Amino acid sequence: MIFCMKEIIKRKNNFAHNLKYYRKKNLMSQGELADKLNVTHQAVSYYENGLRTCSFDMLIEIAELFGISTDDLLI
Repeated sequence: MIFCMKEIIKRKNNFAHNLKYYRKKNLMSQGELADKLNVTHQAVSYYENGLRTCSFDMLIEIAELFGISTDDLLI
């Protein structure tokens, strides 16, 4: 069980880092990404800082928006 928690935390941190990376790579502000995802800019900030996780549906929407796989966001 400890391994599982460590893996969850690692994936959460990877998602936060990768989301910010792909947002910047696509020259988007947090506000612009938020508008495209129909969330607040605070939600994007929380995702990027690892303070909140998104739903699986949101994960798919983000991946499609950037033209990448969900694995690219999580690994």
